[in-house]
Amino acid sequence: MSDPQPVLELRGINRSFGDRRVLFDIDLAVQRGEFIALVGPSGCGKSTLFSIVGGFTDYRDYTGEVRVDGQLSRYPNCEKGIIFQKNVLYPWMNVLDNTAYGLVLKELNLGDQLFRRGHYRAMCQKYRQAAAEYLRKMCLTDADFDKMIYEISGGMQQRVDIACAMVLKPKILLMDEPFSGLDPQTRGVLQALLRSVQRLDNDTIILVTHDLDEAVYVSTRVVVMSQHHGQGPGARIVLDLPIPFAGSADPRREPEFAHLVERIRAAGFSAADRKTLEALGVPGSEAAPPPGDRA
Repeated sequence: MSDPQPVLELRGINRSFGDRRVLFDIDLAVQRGEFIALVGPSGCGKSTLFSIVGGFTDYRDYTGEVRVDGQLSRYPNCEKGIIFQKNVLYPWMNVLDNTAYGLVLKELNLGDQLFRRGHYRAMCQKYRQAAAEYLRKMCLTDADFDKMIYEISGGMQQRVDIACAMVLKPKILLMDEPFSGLDPQTRGVLQALLRSVQRLDNDTIILVTHDLDEAVYVSTRVVVMSQHHGQGPGARIVLDLPIPFAGSADPRREPEFAHLVERIRAAGFSAADRKTLEALGVPGSEAAPPPGDRA
């Protein structure tokens, strides 16, 4: 029996800046309910690929295809939720209205607001109820709903930002280093929350991160990009690794956790880097898979 149609499929993505090739033949299929962590050394093209998938790069500037549920997808749209490093919340709205506003924009129009005011008010109330449900999933309380964005902490703002994206129920949620600016304790709490909500709702997520511990902890599958693959210029996928304990209540307690982190770390290194690390006794460097290993 063949695999179901991927919710997201990248086919032969190549991207260059002038004479410098940045991405080389990127192929990736993401099934519904998968949580993909996209990692790799700084400058390997993760953000470039994120921009292409999100529809923020002109399709004439790259070759290959991005498909969502089998359909060509070249532009930003409601099928793809986006969370950036810095939140994009409205400071003049409270927490609840921020979270509901995306639904208002998606489902209602100016005619509803001007000529069908009763319907408009009723639907806005319905959207606030949906927004409240997602805010509670992110462990915000009803007492937080009326607070203005500037009255809550950075960690709480990030929870609101995640709720804003999830309430729209996109087919795939793209996250670019969403926790990078947070303190370690807040970061850990949000990692656990995101992991829990994703498993509960079976959301499809691609998370770009430089934190390998985070990648192995939250995801069901880690994809490593690197320019050190021996097949020409440009970054490509050198390791595509399912997480065997993705359903564990506490992945960091699993015996394989540290080994997988180090294997993923080593996969992005050049052969010379691996030899240096092995000589220094860095764990995992000797276990690096050859370029192109997908398992």
